[in-house]
Amino acid sequence: MITRKRFISWTAILSIVCLVVVAPVPVADLVASPAVAMAQCDPPGANVKCWTGAIDNKWSQDGNWDPPGAPQETDSVYHLTGDAIQMDGAVAEIKSFRFDSSGSLSIDPDARMIVTFDFTAITGESPYPLTVGAGAELDIGWDMTWVDVTLAQGTAQNRTEVTVGNTIGPSNWSIEPFAFLGANFGGINLTEFPENTWTIQGRLAMNPGLILGAGTWIVDGTGPETATMTFGAGPFKFDDSTLIRGYMTGSDFADAEIAQSLLVDA
Repeated sequence: MITRKRFISWTAILSIVCLVVVAPVPVADLVASPAVAMAQCDPPGANVKCWTGAIDNKWSQDGNWDPPGAPQETDSVYHLTGDAIQMDGAVAEIKSFRFDSSGSLSIDPDARMIVTFDFTAITGESPYPLTVGAGAELDIGWDMTWVDVTLAQGTAQNRTEVTVGNTIGPSNWSIEPFAFLGANFGGINLTEFPENTWTIQGRLAMNPGLILGAGTWIVDGTGPETATMTFGAGPFKFDDSTLIRGYMTGSDFADAEIAQSLLVDA
C-alpha cells in the first residue's frame, strides 16, 4: 500500500511507461445491488461489518457495528443507514467499503484509512459525501466511485492525501491547497453521472492522463499553493469535459489543443 512517505517521488513514478497493462474491472461488476447488499447485513456473514450507529457516530465504537467490534483489515464494510460516520481512530484498515447515498463519512485530521480493494456505491443515485481531514490519508487499492469528496487544506509539511489504485468513477472533488490526489492505471471515468465538478487548488497526479465523460474542471492556484495537474504515460485527453483555468503553471500537455486553452483565463 502506498504511504505518504513512499509518495515523495510520485511525479517521477508517473513518468515511467508501464509495460504491463492491467485490464480494469467494470464498475458494474464491483457494485452490489441493494438487495444483495441488504442480504449481506441480514445477518452479517463472515468478515462483514455493517454500520448501525447504535451508540454514536464514532468508527472506533464497537457498539456501532453489527457484529460488534470495529472493522478489521479482512472485513468488508457496509454503510446502509442514512447517518454520518466519523473515522476517529489513528488508523483503520479494511478490505472494502460499500455505501448508499444517504449517509456520509469523515476522516479525522491526521488519521489514516486503508481500503485494500474498492470504495464503491451500491446504487448510483447521488454522490456519497466524504471529507478527508487536514493532514489525513486515504489509500484505496482499486476503484472509487460515486463520491462527493473534500480534501481539506493541509500544510506544506503535512499534506492531505488520497491515492486510488485503479479508476476514479463518477464524482465531485474539491482538492484544497496542500492536498493531493493520485490516481493510477484506470484514469478518471465520469460517464455514468452527467454533472461532475472538480475544483483543484492543490495537486492532482494521474497515470494515464485520460479523463472520460462530462465534467467541469476548475484549476485555481490563486490561494497559498499553485494548483498543478501532472500526467504520466500516454497523452493527456479530455473526453467531453470543460476546463476552466483559474491559474496553473508547470504542467505539460500532449494535446496541443488543450495546451492552447490553458493560455486563456476563463
